[in-house]
Amino acid sequence: MVRAKAHAFSLVEMLVVTAIIAVLVLVAVPFTRGWNDEASVAEAKSMFKRAVGKAQAVALRNPLGHDESYPAAGVRFIRGVLIVCEGHPVSAGCSDGGSAMLWREALPEGVDLKVNDAAWTHLAVNNRGRLINNSGAVQVIRYSLSRGDVNDNDATNELY
Repeated sequence: MVRAKAHAFSLVEMLVVTAIIAVLVLVAVPFTRGWNDEASVAEAKSMFKRAVGKAQAVALRNPLGHDESYPAAGVRFIRGVLIVCEGHPVSAGCSDGGSAMLWREALPEGVDLKVNDAAWTHLAVNNRGRLINNSGAVQVIRYSLSRGDVNDNDATNELY
């Protein structure tokens, strides 16, 4: 009588396969971390543009009737949260949950947002939808975002 030989993997073969999988995982982890950072920076860029666009839309409606040298709306940045509000962005009502707040959204964790190469707290928009500085003059701002090794600071990052 002929017996059928049982076929199975040996312990050595299983250890070799496990070692190969472990090496592949170790090589792939840095790539996926970079992808997560890129996605967070892209999401933050979209949120920032959306906040400025919402502030410009509110300013064009000019609910408080301000002239063009005074902010009709603005964007405030408090502890990683973008807040759009009507009126001056540094007023007491322009805070998280304040009476002038119209919209808020938190940036992804770990994303650094700079305006004109510096940390910032607010942007003001006049009744014509233009960004203005503290003296009421129209300004162009340049912004940059970063997280980990990912930086988004190209020449197209300007708002008017």
